[in-house]
Amino acid sequence: MKDVKLFIFDMDGTLFDTEPISAHIWKEVGREAGYVVPDRVLQSIIGMSYPGGRRVFKAAMGDDFPFDTLCAEKIRRQNQW
Repeated sequence: MKDVKLFIFDMDGTLFDTEPISAHIWKEVGREAGYVVPDRVLQSIIGMSYPGGRRVFKAAMGDDFPFDTLCAEKIRRQNQW
């Protein structure tokens, strides 16, 4: 490898399987806010962008689902792992 200056590793899904942790935390923050987050919703957002996940949650849970607030809390908790 001549003149290689950078390697990029995709660790999430390659070295670490974070989906079970993510699903657990989504269910936890949802439950604390009074929602039951269905497994089908969590399965459908795997690998999706933030806006895409927001659309899926709103379509499945209703427009009043506080996605932005719960997602921020989900990310905060996930970063503690």
